[in-house]
Amino acid sequence: MPSQIGYPALTEDDASSGNKSWTTPANAEVCDGVYATCDTGLGSGTPQDLTDQLVIAGTLSGNNMAVGAWTGGVDVVMTYGSPTSLPGVSLTPDQVNASDFGFGLQAVLSTAISHFIKATQFGFSIPDNAQIYGVVISVKAHFNAGASVVLAVDCITMEIFYNLLARIISIGSMADVGDFQF
Repeated sequence: MPSQIGYPALTEDDASSGNKSWTTPANAEVCDGVYATCDTGLGSGTPQDLTDQLVIAGTLSGNNMAVGAWTGGVDVVMTYGSPTSLPGVSLTPDQVNASDFGFGLQAVLSTAISHFIKATQFGFSIPDNAQIYGVVISVKAHFNAGASVVLAVDCITMEIFYNLLARIISIGSMADVGDFQF
């Protein structure tokens, strides 16, 4: 089964929800040890995922894929979604290939709620005869505890899983008789 992996060309602080901003969100576009950060302003605790969703046509969509607690001090890869299912949405190649398709992540620590860090423009080129059946998002991140707990995201990647559908055309009449999965 084919798949495509993408990295976002645009990562931004989306203030539609939350009370803490992401600093330099573009740093989450490449896995290079340079981080997008969000200072919670709180001195202790373990941040948790709050809302993690796909972004379809620029809007947070589908089921919340939050996975739980963040890890302190050392980068870990948090994985969202599944290669064999979609999070409460159906996806078309046109939606996935669009520049406003992506992923939004939001974390919480007590009263500190991060804005969404929204990653889009993954540059997918899923064929138009594809049936999309899975999506996996990987976020390399951690938090630092000190005078204030700071969330840190190094990079976000997304993999789209799909089947190709064959187009069958009747030779006698040249009529299109539909799609078939192979």
